Amino acid sequence: GFEDQFAVIDVIYEFEKGMLRTALTLEPLSAREDDLKRLEDACIIKQAGDYYIPYHDILRNAYRNLRNKRQYNEKMGEFLSEIIHAEKINELIDLNQALAVLLKCGESYKKIYIEKCIEQRDYYFSKTLFKEALFFAESIYFVLLKERKDIQYFKEDELYDVFVLADCLKHKGNLTRSTELLQELFDKSNSTSI
Repeated sequence: GFEDQFAVIDVIYEFEKGMLRTALTLEPLSAREDDLKRLEDACIIKQAGDYYIPYHDILRNAYRNLRNKRQYNEKMGEFLSEIIHAEKINELIDLNQALAVLLKCGESYKKIYIEKCIEQRDYYFSKTLFKEALFFAESIYFVLLKERKDIQYFKEDELYDVFVLADCLKHKGNLTRSTELLQELFDKSNSTSI
């Protein structure tokens, strides 16, 4: 099995453009060349220049469903935190996506990065850059649901977070999910909050 390589696969599969080979060898992942070769031989990952990427997008989606959010763990958080504080962050990883993923990696990372994520989301949302805002909006919503379990318990500013997510989804063409969120907001919040 490949259970010992889940942390490496999690990182590669989380980012659309994959991950730079040299970054995968850094702590805490510490992937060895023979481990990467074994994943490549098993058609789990493939090399694309200096990056390792998912072997196929269907495989990526199936794996992420299988992991069921367990990829957002301490090891992922530690790795992304290290990368963010590295000098060459923009060469290694998309900062927006890294920040958004870090929110999902546990309470300690949420405390450190939540305000920055809200700030980035609001910046992109105000500039109508919905794709960029969506990274943050989805992560913020993920954290809220984890804390509150149901939208009826959300505070007023958290209801705004749901609205921003719904609006971003609408502009990115996911009308079904956007409508569901807006309907949930309408149904479960008191009329003075909206």
